[in-house]
Amino acid sequence: MSVRRWVAILAVFMAPAVGEAEEFCADQRVVVKRARVSFGYTEEGKWVNAGEVTEVVVTVREQRGDWVLIRSGGKRGWVRIAEVVSLADAPAYFTGMIEAQPRVGSHYLRRAAALAEQKEYAKAERDWTEALRLSPSDPAAHYGRAVSRHLNKDYAGALEDYGMVLRLSPNHAGAFAGRAWLRATCSEGKYRDGAEAVRDARRACELTAWSDPDCIDNLAAAYAENGQFDEAGRWQSKALEFPAFQGQSRENALVRVKLYKDGKPYRTEGRE
Repeated sequence: MSVRRWVAILAVFMAPAVGEAEEFCADQRVVVKRARVSFGYTEEGKWVNAGEVTEVVVTVREQRGDWVLIRSGGKRGWVRIAEVVSLADAPAYFTGMIEAQPRVGSHYLRRAAALAEQKEYAKAERDWTEALRLSPSDPAAHYGRAVSRHLNKDYAGALEDYGMVLRLSPNHAGAFAGRAWLRATCSEGKYRDGAEAVRDARRACELTAWSDPDCIDNLAAAYAENGQFDEAGRWQSKALEFPAFQGQSRENALVRVKLYKDGKPYRTEGRE
């Protein structure tokens, strides 16, 4: 997508502001308040819908008035500030929603996502489990618990939940990507499987149209675990070509470049 899409004026699509808009800074993490929130961009003076935001927690790239620029599902687009809450304020916000609507599973799901981001993994898992009790077939809740378990080094539980996500939602790129990363980089050898990691990582890349640098980064790690270090280096270099691949992710990727050149796979504890 061309850069001009992100510099187009949004005024045509904005309602007049009431009071002052909440201020977010670049790289700030925010929680999406509800499911089925749309985001998009302008092109040649027209609004283009980029689809629905698939993640619960996203990173703000830029703010303009009542809108923030985010990345979701390998795409970038603008979403109204009213649809998100800062990560710091999210647990209290969703606690209020739970008190008002205690049988709505998505409130537990979103509070869990915020708690997991804050490394409160035990609390997050309790909320994921409650969300699943209320909505047993919700792939988002299974995915969230998979990530939380992965971060908390419960690798068997994470693999179980990633698998359940894919049974419920066979084209869930995040589940393929998460399972690929676990199978490629887990510090406990019994959970690693290079061939399966490559298959999962390639599927995640296909589902995101080869436009998500994190999925391509996972593919590089998978090839390294499978002993294909030339392929690992090639795909790691491709991930680094993406302007959006910045910060700690980029620094870690540069470390992996050297490992792959030396014929070594990457190892991590939890889900980096």
